Amino acid sequence: MNSNQAGQNRDKLILCFPNWTAALAAALEPAAKERYRREILAFLHHCKIHHAGASIILAKAYLSVAETQGRSGAAA
Repeated sequence: MNSNQAGQNRDKLILCFPNWTAALAAALEPAAKERYRREILAFLHHCKIHHAGASIILAKAYLSVAETQGRSGAAA
């Protein structure tokens, strides 16, 4: 398997980070924490309405669209 195939396989893995709210609380100032919290919840909602698990490839696509629409502070 070449490195490109390995990267593609990694991108398809389903993400699981059940303690993300605690990690945000510990690592960020309140204003930044709230921006990231809203963006994460919006992404999780996107996954839910598309009946898709959260994955790297889906997160990249979501952030790409959000960035082009000028609504994502998380991608910057």
